[in-house]
Amino acid sequence: MRAVIVDESLARKFWPGQSPIGKRMYRPRSAEDLYGTGPDTKWLTVVGVVGDIKLRDLLDTERRVGSYYFPFDQQSESVIGFVVKTSMEPMVLAESVRRAIAAIDPELPLFDVTPLSQRISDSLVGQRSPMLLTVVFAGVALFPRRGGLYGVLCVPRDPASARDRHPHGRRGTPRRMVRLVVEEGLAILAIGLAAG
Repeated sequence: MRAVIVDESLARKFWPGQSPIGKRMYRPRSAEDLYGTGPDTKWLTVVGVVGDIKLRDLLDTERRVGSYYFPFDQQSESVIGFVVKTSMEPMVLAESVRRAIAAIDPELPLFDVTPLSQRISDSLVGQRSPMLLTVVFAGVALFPRRGGLYGVLCVPRDPASARDRHPHGRRGTPRRMVRLVVEEGLAILAIGLAAG
């Protein structure tokens, strides 16, 4: 009997409201296998259900039917990954794990040893870069506005040319300056909304 373990997503998809243990399924080997089974179809019996995991990255937003797993002696892989939980520094433990594996089989290489925190950080690079660019551009956009407001509030009082100035150029209370800036901003917003 060939066995298979399915995750919760796959179990919900094919056997909603039922226990998948003991149910049979098959793994299509070609596009033609999707349309039906034949005499050469190799059936698999579900022997367990595991929780869903994120296979590609931390977000793993890709829609998928589910995942299935085979026992090692039924389908061996040339590359195996495993996770070691420890309370000590992960890279210090790596040498002990390497020695333990070498005691079992000296020909087995151990490579790509990476702490989980680093793997999590690497999986978020695709989201971190656009976010960083957005923050930088937002900061760049704020500087001219800040400089303009500073220039308006720090214009020295000159009674001789006061009547030639924009209303923001007159000195006044901070409350009055804020009110003038907000009123002008709301007027521009209203014109933009009306035009849109």
